Amino acid sequence: MNLTRATLNALLKYPWTRQSGGSQSDKYGVYQSEIADFRFARELQPASDDERKCPEAEIMDWADDVTYAVHDAEDFYRARLIPLDRLASLDDGSERKRFFDQMYQRPELTKRMGSEPRVQLEDAFLKVITTFSISEPYTGTREHRSRLRDFSSNLISQFVDAIELHVPSNQSEAFVKIRPLQRLQVRALKALTWFYVIYNPALATQQYGQRKIIRELFEIFGNAAVATKDAERNIIPFAFRDEMLSAKDKPDLVTRVVTDLLAGMTEQGMVKLYLRLTGIDMGSVLDYLYNS
Repeated sequence: MNLTRATLNALLKYPWTRQSGGSQSDKYGVYQSEIADFRFARELQPASDDERKCPEAEIMDWADDVTYAVHDAEDFYRARLIPLDRLASLDDGSERKRFFDQMYQRPELTKRMGSEPRVQLEDAFLKVITTFSISEPYTGTREHRSRLRDFSSNLISQFVDAIELHVPSNQSEAFVKIRPLQRLQVRALKALTWFYVIYNPALATQQYGQRKIIRELFEIFGNAAVATKDAERNIIPFAFRDEMLSAKDKPDLVTRVVTDLLAGMTEQGMVKLYLRLTGIDMGSVLDYLYNS
């Protein structure tokens, strides 16, 4: 696309290369193989060792957080997964207490809450959640839709107004300042999705099954690439067969081709293929399995 360095820099939410350890091994914006493009994008930074996001990237990051916080909470309330009505109740604070107790009792969730004292985060959350004006689960009535739109619109306006550009005096300061209260409120709203959805056993079991399917399909096709019998090699789709069989003596290349094959499939197509190859569902010879 031949993007300008300013545009490339604005895309760098994590403006550092992948590291072998520490926090920069989990989240990073660049592989070492793209280091020349990275240096091109970062040339306008004040210093070569400056790992701050540029102002555009900081604004994009905040917009992403706001979207995550507001629209995910709204969508999952509609789906009856996040009980915004009970969390907003001034008469009964038991659901809010359960939410915070569980968030601070489970290490994998506690890190989502940040380093501020719990009481500070609870106070910020109370101020934002009690603006939610629906006192019952979502039913899709005109009143519910209207109130939910008002709730989301008001929150987005507040969070957009909470940022301002800043001229930093040193490298420890960001180019964009976000008001502390709104930052805490967004963090608490994002935590709702982690607690009620992402770490919900229903989703966890689904993800476990998905990982199992991908892992076993990867093994099946990897074995097919080095197989000596036609019956085993014939499961490889024609679009990948020549490339995969020619790579059979190069394990790294086999890994690359099998990865490309699986990455090009739809979720349902992968499930259908897994059921066929494991003999769980024989399907029909007329089924087209390698859809993308």
